[in-house]
Amino acid sequence: MGQFSHLRNVERRYERFCAEASEEVSGKGSEGEFHKAHVDWDDLGEHEILHLEHGVLQELVEEAVEKTSSMLRVQEEAGVSRKALHAIEKGSDIISVKNLKGLCDYLEIPRWEMDKHIIGIGSSRNPDALENPHLPFDVNTPEGATIIAAALHDGYLRSDGTAFSYANKDERNVETVEEAVKKVFGDMKPLEEKYECGVKRVDFMSCAIVDVLEKTGLPTGSKTKQRFHVPVLIREGDEELQKAYLRQTLMDEGSWREYKGRVEDIDYTQSTYLDEDKLTDKDMEFLRSLEFEECEMPTGALVYRLRLTKEVRDEIMSEDPNLWKAIEESKPPNFEEEREMFEKLFGAHPDVHPRDIYYTEKGGYKVSWELVIDEAEDARRIAEELNLPIPRHEEREENSAEC
Repeated sequence: MGQFSHLRNVERRYERFCAEASEEVSGKGSEGEFHKAHVDWDDLGEHEILHLEHGVLQELVEEAVEKTSSMLRVQEEAGVSRKALHAIEKGSDIISVKNLKGLCDYLEIPRWEMDKHIIGIGSSRNPDALENPHLPFDVNTPEGATIIAAALHDGYLRSDGTAFSYANKDERNVETVEEAVKKVFGDMKPLEEKYECGVKRVDFMSCAIVDVLEKTGLPTGSKTKQRFHVPVLIREGDEELQKAYLRQTLMDEGSWREYKGRVEDIDYTQSTYLDEDKLTDKDMEFLRSLEFEECEMPTGALVYRLRLTKEVRDEIMSEDPNLWKAIEESKPPNFEEEREMFEKLFGAHPDVHPRDIYYTEKGGYKVSWELVIDEAEDARRIAEELNLPIPRHEEREENSAEC
């Protein structure tokens, strides 16, 4: 009998553990959004590849064969592929999530017992894309909140599920995200690229990381075209979690004026597409008649921008109420949720309003929304409690709505 045989008698304890763990680490928020804060290897995609310590898989298969007296029966009853069993017999230490779940369940071994034996997670070509994984992955931490904020602002999850990408001009911001990924997930060397404008981009090429972050409620693909929320685990999390999220949000998107070492105000912006399906031909004609200013971005791209001054806002509301309604409805849900966090944590009263409408040569109108904390006392309290750098160590490149 091998090292795992004694675990067959703990099935009831395992089932109780799973029930308690599921209740603790996942649930629904106040709006019914599902979220999962702790993710183990068996929550990952069934084709994800696991690299186990040498000899572990061989012993599992030996015990399975001993139980059934036939490799064919192991294949049929445990649901493990013939190809995987043959590879393990020849000394392979990698296995898919689906096949390892089959072996563990067949042998009545608690799946979490495998955590300590998994030394890499990746693909068949690169089973150690993520080394020394910190199983179960726990994003319900300040570092997890930092990653979530980074993914919602200057980063994104690729729509094909292959990578979490992040870009920022301030290398210390990039280092913060890299350190957070290491703390939450394990050892991974991201792909790096430095652009002429000074921005550094890192790509964490791991389907496992994307899978875990998706399970927290993060969107994939282009965020500008989506309406998304701050994940439930942040909105309903403790003060430490929310402050870590807001700090990274401001480090990614924010700017603050300071005078003699004291912050005077804080603001940041976020862009969303204007839903043109809600606009009539007449609305579009009126929108195109407004005076957009042409300006060139540092990248050389041309942007056409209309600043929504009080006069312009009044004109739109008076001449085309339907257009103004579409502008108001473009407000990002996460912006309102972040405003509420600033109110709850700091007693601040941020103003959230549409600042610009703009479009590029690629087409499609976007609305740039701005969150402003202009009370100096509130801004200073926030800067102090979030430990914002003063003066800011890098001037942030303005977003695509700015000229």
